Amino acid sequence: MKKTVFILISFLVIGNASATVRRVTNQVGTTPVAGLVFVNTLTNGSSDAFAQALSAAVNGDTIYVEPSTLTYGNHNFTKRLIIIGNGYEIGVNAGLTNPLPYTVLESTFGNLTFLAGSEQSQLIGIRCTSNGNLNANEIRVKRCMFDADLSLGAANCIIEECFFGAAGAIFGIGVNTIIRNCIIGEFIQTVNFAQFDQCYIHSFSTSFITNCTFTNCIINTIPANCPLTNSFSHCIKVGTGTTFPVAGINNNIEGIDMSALFIVANPYSTNPIRENRFKSKSGSPALLAGNSGQDIGPFGGNNPYRLSGQAPIPVITNFFLSTTGSTASGLTGSITIQSNN
Repeated sequence: MKKTVFILISFLVIGNASATVRRVTNQVGTTPVAGLVFVNTLTNGSSDAFAQALSAAVNGDTIYVEPSTLTYGNHNFTKRLIIIGNGYEIGVNAGLTNPLPYTVLESTFGNLTFLAGSEQSQLIGIRCTSNGNLNANEIRVKRCMFDADLSLGAANCIIEECFFGAAGAIFGIGVNTIIRNCIIGEFIQTVNFAQFDQCYIHSFSTSFITNCTFTNCIINTIPANCPLTNSFSHCIKVGTGTTFPVAGINNNIEGIDMSALFIVANPYSTNPIRENRFKSKSGSPALLAGNSGQDIGPFGGNNPYRLSGQAPIPVITNFFLSTTGSTASGLTGSITIQSNN
């Protein structure tokens, strides 16, 4: 019952009159509902539940992906869809997130590729264990985790509040990309005409980025000959290595030791890295040093990074329905919903 009402709430928030909300699950014992609830039919450790929903979906539909111990596989998108999962690293952040979802399991995929026809799709609260590819314009990726790389191959995409692990990089020939409030655990390379705001970026690859703007970012490593077509303002350069292309301008801060920035002296001291380690510590030079007086880094700004990538839709925290009643009085019940923006 809890899951059914959750889908109803999701529909009220992000749906529209002509769209259908569909649900996929790997939960054994779930009864499929034609066109609405898709259940895994495989018994070999794989899942075909999402493939069923993807085949049935039409432009504008929402697919809610229930968390599971199984991956939902690799998929190509050629329709405009909203895909919503349960987030990631929920168990790791159990004492740090509020509200807490009903399960710590994740909605996991392998490789996801957005192709022509999927323009304006949204991916929210999903974990990708293999590469992601944005080859259609105006894709929005929000509160997702990438264990591998994300390739930008189109225009006007938005990547926000996402976590890229120690092997997660962003690269590609896409243009006019907005990347904000992200933790990029590996590197960025060959990116052109992108806006990076409120991010942690571990390093730049020697395959240079060009014509990009960086504001309110914390950057660990910058190549010695980073092109002057890139601009940096209100950014922090970690350590004593190579500095910004032009030092000492635009309110940039240089030569800061990592131990002075974060609540953990070195977020990379253990593997895997964890998103919660990149919060600013008390006294950090990142605090209130942004271009509008906000904190520099992914946890600052108007839309700060959200631990565990919970989708920005209401969460049911309590549900009760009596088991007895009458035709005269009906059934009594109550529901408590907490916002999760």
